[in-house]
Amino acid sequence: MTKPVQGWRTLLGNPLKVFLIALAGFTLVRMAEGLYSYANSSIADEFGVTQKALGVVISLSAVIGIFVSIICGTLADVIGRKRMFGVTILGSSIFIALQSLAPSLWLITILRGIAHGFLSALSPIKTTLVSEIAPARYRGILTGFLQAGSPLGTAIAGFVAVLVIDQFGWRWGFVSALLLIPPGLALWWMLGENGRLSTQAASQVGSDAAVPSSKTAKIWQQITEFYGGRYRRNAIICTAAAFLVGGSLASSVFFWKPYFETTKGLTPVQASTVIAIGYWISVCGFLLSAVVGEFLLSRRDTFITGMCVGAVALLSLVWWANGFYPILVCYSLTTFFTLGVLSVFGTLINESFPAHIRATASTMAASSGLDAGFIVFPIITTTVAVDWWGWNSMFSVFVAMPLLLAAFLFSRLPRVKSGLELDEVVNSMHGL
Repeated sequence: MTKPVQGWRTLLGNPLKVFLIALAGFTLVRMAEGLYSYANSSIADEFGVTQKALGVVISLSAVIGIFVSIICGTLADVIGRKRMFGVTILGSSIFIALQSLAPSLWLITILRGIAHGFLSALSPIKTTLVSEIAPARYRGILTGFLQAGSPLGTAIAGFVAVLVIDQFGWRWGFVSALLLIPPGLALWWMLGENGRLSTQAASQVGSDAAVPSSKTAKIWQQITEFYGGRYRRNAIICTAAAFLVGGSLASSVFFWKPYFETTKGLTPVQASTVIAIGYWISVCGFLLSAVVGEFLLSRRDTFITGMCVGAVALLSLVWWANGFYPILVCYSLTTFFTLGVLSVFGTLINESFPAHIRATASTMAASSGLDAGFIVFPIITTTVAVDWWGWNSMFSVFVAMPLLLAAFLFSRLPRVKSGLELDEVVNSMHGL
């Protein structure tokens, strides 16, 4: 039997088109949500709240967002990836822009939660779109490079912050999210629905349940099948690991700037510079992790290695680094490894479950798992940092340790080599 062509030319045509559309859409939305990183302090000042109160806002918005994300993500398995791709881009942009009109912090929290829910749903949808169209040998490369849209969008948001937020205020910065609607509509129009879903969903290959009639029943069936029977063990491991990673991120990314200024003694400009450089360096981490996970190590082992090294770099940042350059080096290493390996994290979860629940799996185990960490951790960690142990101890226990625990959980998953067809990966992961 002749082996299928696995050269780079297999990327040309539809795979490259879908990848570029998904990357552009994800980067746009991440740019809009990335405005929070630069506007949180201004929002807190306008409404006269503390960092602890901001932690409550982050947690409550994540509670709202997780429901929006679950509905949108599972609907991608029910009514199609393309439809929900467009809905999530437009929804996130609109609800971020609406916050510019909010007269109270409570309304900002609600709108922020809805916007975040659309973004969280877009993440697994775009990964599913690309993974199902990509050649097997390069699936990890395309889906891994795709995740770089997150730091890219956040870094680009820095330009908006300088040009708009710093000049005219955070409300005008959020209004700029409306500018994403025209390109979002264009990307939606250019994206064609993937045929893999319709073929598998029509026959319900791999599903033991009858097809329910209502959309609500279909959503519930998707979730119960994912956490039931043959998929339960791996589903729980992936969700728990995502929860720990999400909690670690929620306990750090929103608080690095005040931490660098108040605890490490950097000026506001130095703190912003360290964070911006760290985001750009993390893009390199995304790209390298995708390559390593595809050609050198398994995706599982790449994730484990990156989280362990990143946790060590973070502990060095907290307890050893003082002065601009040592802080810059340690922070850059932390983002390079801990954010970079998220490129294999989403891919591994996405390719480990069958087509008819693939978007649901990515939504529940990756996006909603991360959101659950955002719900629980900020309220606890801000209290621990401000009232009890201080920021250094908080970062050690609630940021570094969860990364190590997530690495341990992933070590309990089967080691599956990269480059297999999706069906082969599913069978290997679940012993089928």
